Amino acid sequence: MKYFLKLSTYMLVLALLASCNSSGSDEPSPLIGKAEILTSGQATLSSVSIPNGSNVTSWTGFTIQFTGDENGGTYTTNAEADLYQTAVWKKSGTWAFGDEEGAVIIRDGNTAEPITVTKLSETSVEIEFAMTTALSSGRVDVVEGPWVFTFNF
Repeated sequence: MKYFLKLSTYMLVLALLASCNSSGSDEPSPLIGKAEILTSGQATLSSVSIPNGSNVTSWTGFTIQFTGDENGGTYTTNAEADLYQTAVWKKSGTWAFGDEEGAVIIRDGNTAEPITVTKLSETSVEIEFAMTTALSSGRVDVVEGPWVFTFNF
């Protein structure tokens, strides 16, 4: 009888521990789905809002491709230095989510200039960020200020 009580108590403790460990793990992280969309393929620029309405930088035909998963990854662009695009987007770099909901992206480890994901669907993504450093091209600062990019997948 003593053996049965010890075994029953042991099994009860195991059952309680198992139920405690699985209570919050049934829901997948929202980062998984957002990362799947973000990394679904090459994204082509459909619109860009440039700081101060500057037209010094041409963005026609600009593309970006994110690879990786909910833990982050890399991005690749077709940015051109002679169009000043590389001052805003490097040819390639790293990205990671900056929050648990996937509403913030940290580009190249730069937490001072986070990217806000304002819209994300299976067909498009809209992102906003503010550059705090300027690239002076003689008379005009073409980088410093708020940027809004909309890309289509």
